[in-house]
Amino acid sequence: MSESSPNESKQLLQKRHYFILENLQLLASEAPASLKHRLSTEFLSTLAVSLLDGTVFEIVSHLLEMQQISERNFFNERSRINNEYLNQRNQLLKRHKTTEKACEIRPHHLSIVQSANKRELDAFDKRMNDELHRLDVKVVQDFDNKVLEQQETMSQAGVPNFFSTQNPNDLKLQMYVLKMIEKLSKMKLPE
Repeated sequence: MSESSPNESKQLLQKRHYFILENLQLLASEAPASLKHRLSTEFLSTLAVSLLDGTVFEIVSHLLEMQQISERNFFNERSRINNEYLNQRNQLLKRHKTTEKACEIRPHHLSIVQSANKRELDAFDKRMNDELHRLDVKVVQDFDNKVLEQQETMSQAGVPNFFSTQNPNDLKLQMYVLKMIEKLSKMKLPE
Protein backbone atom coordinates (compact mmCIF):
# COMPACT_ATOMS: atom_id res chain seq x y z
CA MET A 1 0.00 0.00 0.00
CA SER A 2 1.56 3.29 -1.02
CA GLU A 3 1.14 6.43 0.98
CA SER A 4 -0.17 9.44 -0.85
CA SER A 5 1.99 12.49 -1.04
CA PRO A 6 0.86 15.75 0.54
CA ASN A 7 0.17 17.02 -2.97
CA GLU A 8 -2.06 14.01 -3.75
CA SER A 9 -3.91 14.48 -0.45
CA LYS A 10 -4.45 18.12 -1.24
CA GLN A 11 -5.73 17.24 -4.72
CA LEU A 12 -8.12 14.65 -3.25
CA LEU A 13 -9.46 17.17 -0.73
CA GLN A 14 -9.88 19.71 -3.53
CA LYS A 15 -11.65 17.12 -5.69
CA ARG A 16 -13.98 16.22 -2.80
CA HIS A 17 -14.63 19.89 -2.07
CA TYR A 18 -15.67 20.55 -5.67
CA PHE A 19 -17.81 17.40 -5.73
CA ILE A 20 -19.57 18.32 -2.48
CA LEU A 21 -19.94 21.97 -3.49
CA GLU A 22 -21.37 21.05 -6.90
CA ASN A 23 -23.94 18.74 -5.31
CA LEU A 24 -24.78 21.29 -2.62
CA GLN A 25 -25.43 23.85 -5.36
CA LEU A 26 -27.77 21.39 -7.10
CA LEU A 27 -29.62 20.72 -3.85
CA ALA A 28 -29.76 24.44 -3.08
CA SER A 29 -31.33 25.10 -6.49
CA GLU A 30 -34.20 22.80 -5.40
CA ALA A 31 -34.73 24.73 -2.15
CA PRO A 32 -37.96 26.59 -1.48
CA ALA A 33 -37.83 30.19 -2.70
CA SER A 34 -37.90 31.45 0.90
CA LEU A 35 -34.54 29.73 1.57
CA LYS A 36 -32.65 30.18 -1.70
CA HIS A 37 -31.32 33.64 -0.85
CA ARG A 38 -29.76 32.22 2.35
CA LEU A 39 -27.94 29.45 0.47
CA SER A 40 -25.26 31.63 -1.08
CA THR A 41 -22.21 30.24 -2.86
CA GLU A 42 -20.06 31.41 0.06
CA PHE A 43 -22.30 29.59 2.55
CA LEU A 44 -22.33 26.42 0.42
CA SER A 45 -18.55 26.51 0.06
CA THR A 46 -18.11 26.84 3.84
CA LEU A 47 -20.60 24.02 4.32
CA ALA A 48 -18.68 21.87 1.82
CA VAL A 49 -15.45 22.40 3.80
CA SER A 50 -17.19 21.31 7.01
CA LEU A 51 -18.22 18.08 5.27
CA LEU A 52 -14.85 17.12 3.82
CA ASP A 53 -13.67 14.65 6.45
CA GLY A 54 -17.02 12.83 6.78
CA THR A 55 -17.45 13.50 10.50
CA VAL A 56 -20.51 15.70 9.99
CA PHE A 57 -22.15 12.96 7.91
CA GLU A 58 -21.72 10.57 10.84
CA ILE A 59 -23.04 13.16 13.30
CA VAL A 60 -26.14 13.85 11.17
CA SER A 61 -26.77 10.13 10.75
CA HIS A 62 -26.55 9.65 14.52
CA LEU A 63 -28.79 12.65 15.24
CA LEU A 64 -31.43 11.45 12.78
CA GLU A 65 -31.30 7.95 14.24
CA MET A 66 -31.76 9.33 17.77
CA GLN A 67 -34.64 11.51 16.59
CA GLN A 68 -36.37 8.53 14.98
CA ILE A 69 -35.99 6.51 18.19
CA SER A 70 -37.47 9.39 20.21
CA GLU A 71 -40.38 9.77 17.80
CA ARG A 72 -41.04 6.02 17.86
CA ASN A 73 -40.94 5.97 21.68
CA PHE A 74 -43.37 8.89 21.83
CA PHE A 75 -45.71 7.22 19.37
CA ASN A 76 -45.59 3.94 21.30
CA GLU A 77 -46.22 5.68 24.65
CA ARG A 78 -49.12 7.68 23.26
CA SER A 79 -50.60 4.57 21.63
CA ARG A 80 -50.26 2.63 24.88
CA ILE A 81 -52.05 5.35 26.87
CA ASN A 82 -54.72 5.70 24.19
CA ASN A 83 -55.34 1.92 24.11
CA GLU A 84 -55.58 1.80 27.91
CA TYR A 85 -58.03 4.69 27.75
CA LEU A 86 -60.19 2.93 25.14
CA ASN A 87 -60.22 -0.30 27.18
CA GLN A 88 -61.13 1.52 30.39
CA ARG A 89 -63.78 3.53 28.55
CA ASN A 90 -65.31 0.35 27.10
CA GLN A 91 -65.40 -1.21 30.58
CA LEU A 92 -67.04 1.93 31.94
CA LEU A 93 -69.65 1.85 29.15
CA LYS A 94 -70.40 -1.83 29.90
CA ARG A 95 -70.84 -1.01 33.59
CA HIS A 96 -73.15 1.88 32.65
CA LYS A 97 -75.19 -0.42 30.44
CA THR A 98 -75.52 -2.88 33.35
CA THR A 99 -76.65 -0.15 35.78
CA GLU A 100 -79.15 1.20 33.26
CA LYS A 101 -80.47 -2.33 32.59
CA ALA A 102 -80.95 -2.74 36.34
CA CYS A 103 -83.33 0.22 36.20
CA GLU A 104 -85.87 -1.77 34.18
CA ILE A 105 -87.65 -2.62 37.40
CA ARG A 106 -87.51 1.02 38.51
CA PRO A 107 -87.95 3.11 35.33
CA HIS A 108 -88.26 6.35 37.32
CA HIS A 109 -84.56 5.92 38.33
CA LEU A 110 -83.37 5.54 34.73
CA SER A 111 -82.97 9.27 34.01
CA ILE A 112 -81.05 9.76 37.28
CA VAL A 113 -78.72 6.81 36.50
CA GLN A 114 -78.22 7.97 32.89
CA SER A 115 -77.36 11.48 34.09
CA ALA A 116 -74.86 10.11 36.64
CA ASN A 117 -73.36 7.83 34.00
CA LYS A 118 -72.99 10.75 31.58
CA ARG A 119 -71.22 12.85 34.24
CA GLU A 120 -68.91 9.94 35.07
CA LEU A 121 -68.11 9.34 31.37
CA ASP A 122 -67.53 13.06 30.75
CA ALA A 123 -65.20 13.26 33.77
CA PHE A 124 -63.34 10.14 32.59
CA ASP A 125 -62.96 11.54 29.05
CA LYS A 126 -61.72 14.87 30.41
CA ARG A 127 -59.19 13.15 32.69
CA MET A 128 -57.86 11.04 29.81
CA ASN A 129 -57.73 13.98 27.39
CA ASP A 130 -55.86 15.97 30.04
CA GLU A 131 -53.38 13.09 30.45
CA LEU A 132 -52.80 12.89 26.69
CA HIS A 133 -52.41 16.67 26.53
CA ARG A 134 -49.80 16.59 29.33
CA LEU A 135 -47.91 13.89 27.43
CA ASP A 136 -48.08 15.93 24.21
CA VAL A 137 -46.78 19.05 26.00
CA LYS A 138 -43.95 17.03 27.58
CA VAL A 139 -43.02 15.57 24.19
CA VAL A 140 -43.00 18.99 22.52
CA GLN A 141 -40.72 20.28 25.28
CA ASP A 142 -38.47 17.21 24.90
CA PHE A 143 -38.30 17.73 21.12
CA ASP A 144 -37.52 21.44 21.59
CA ASN A 145 -34.65 20.44 23.89
CA LYS A 146 -33.42 17.87 21.36
CA VAL A 147 -33.46 20.54 18.64
CA LEU A 148 -31.33 22.81 20.84
CA GLU A 149 -28.93 19.91 21.50
CA GLN A 150 -28.73 19.17 17.76
CA GLN A 151 -28.08 22.83 16.99
CA GLU A 152 -25.28 22.92 19.56
CA THR A 153 -23.76 19.67 18.26
CA MET A 154 -23.81 20.90 14.66
CA SER A 155 -22.37 24.26 15.72
CA GLN A 156 -19.53 22.53 17.58
CA ALA A 157 -18.88 20.38 14.49
CA GLY A 158 -18.30 23.60 12.53
CA VAL A 159 -21.39 23.48 10.35
CA PRO A 160 -22.24 27.04 9.27
CA ASN A 161 -25.56 28.65 10.27
CA PHE A 162 -26.07 26.26 13.17
CA PHE A 163 -26.64 27.98 16.48
CA SER A 164 -29.25 27.79 19.21
CA THR A 165 -32.42 29.42 17.95
CA GLN A 166 -36.18 29.08 17.94
CA ASN A 167 -36.62 31.51 15.06
CA PRO A 168 -38.83 29.69 12.52
CA ASN A 169 -36.86 31.01 9.52
CA ASP A 170 -33.53 29.88 10.99
CA LEU A 171 -35.05 26.51 11.91
CA LYS A 172 -36.33 26.01 8.35
CA LEU A 173 -32.87 26.75 6.97
CA GLN A 174 -31.21 24.40 9.46
CA MET A 175 -33.70 21.64 8.64
CA TYR A 176 -33.07 22.09 4.92
CA VAL A 177 -29.31 22.01 5.44
CA LEU A 178 -29.69 18.78 7.43
CA LYS A 179 -31.69 17.29 4.54
CA MET A 180 -28.98 18.37 2.11
CA ILE A 181 -26.30 16.76 4.28
CA GLU A 182 -28.37 13.59 4.59
CA LYS A 183 -28.77 13.38 0.79
CA LEU A 184 -25.06 14.01 0.28
CA SER A 185 -24.16 11.33 2.80
CA LYS A 186 -25.72 8.76 0.47
CA MET A 187 -23.44 9.75 -2.41
CA LYS A 188 -20.06 8.21 -2.98
CA LEU A 189 -17.31 10.78 -2.45
CA PRO A 190 -14.26 10.82 -4.74
CA GLU A 191 -11.38 8.70 -3.43
